[in-house]
Order: sequence, then C-alpha cells, then structure tokens
Amino acid sequence: MSADRVATGGDDAATRTWPGGEEPQVFVQVLEPLGRVWTAAAVALLPLGVLLVCLAGLRISAWAAVLLCAALTIALAVVVWDAPLDGTLRAYGLGSATGLWAVGWIVFWGLVISNTMVTMGAFAALRDWLARTSGCRCSCWPGRSGRCWKGWSGSATRGRWSPRS
Repeated sequence: MSADRVATGGDDAATRTWPGGEEPQVFVQVLEPLGRVWTAAAVALLPLGVLLVCLAGLRISAWAAVLLCAALTIALAVVVWDAPLDGTLRAYGLGSATGLWAVGWIVFWGLVISNTMVTMGAFAALRDWLARTSGCRCSCWPGRSGRCWKGWSGSATRGRWSPRS
C-alpha cells in the first residue's frame, strides 16, 4: 500500500458520505488562549476553586454546586477556548452519562453484596471480630448502646460518649 493511500485513508475516503452531507469539523484546542500557559492553567482551575468554595465555604448542596460549576466550565470552554457550544454540550452529556453509568454500576453491586452479607450474617461476624481484636472495651459498635470512638468529637468515659468542652 502506498504512503498516500495510508495518509488519505484508502480509496474510499474521497467517496465517503457523512451524516448531514458534510464532513465534520474537528475542534483543535489552543493551548495558550490567554497568551501564557500559566494563565490558561489558572483559568482551567477556576471551576475547581469555585466548587471547593461552594461546598466548604458557602455550604451549598453538592448537586447545586456541581451544576453551577458545570455551567462555569462550559462557559469558559466556549468563551476562552473558543469551543463550539453544540460539541461542548454533547461532550458534557456523554461524559455525564458515562460517569452516571459507572457510579450506578458500583452502587448497584455494592448494594447486592451488602444485602447478601447482611442476609448471611457476615456483617455481624465482622463486627464481632473487630470488637474482639480492636481492644475497644466500650459499646461503640453498631447495634449497641453507646458511641465512643476515641478522639473523634468526644472522649471515651466508661463506655459512654461525652462531648469535649
């Protein structure tokens, strides 16, 4: 096969028909849209900073903070990097669907395994084993009457949880 056939994709590349009738345009990302790489990196990190401020500083719920930052990310892609809006929305939708599928798959099988272990009594056996081997002498395990995890938000006093002052 000659080098020009490989480069052009073979004999049928010239006669290929695309959906919609025209060849799709490929988006080429500019690495320095603001003149310097460090400014582009700072602008690219802006949605992450906004997400952290929304979650930790403003105490906004996670779903609202994610939607806000998604809108900011799409706006930055279109305005700063000159990405086409339809392609950006399509990529965001496909990426979200892929992430939801992966998370849903993990949650589904986690619930199946958890319910199976509860039905078989394996969690109770694990809890009893941890209680025996951890050296904890108070009633801090699930299904018992107290809370004491030493060093958390309280101190252990004879098996009872008491807040620090």
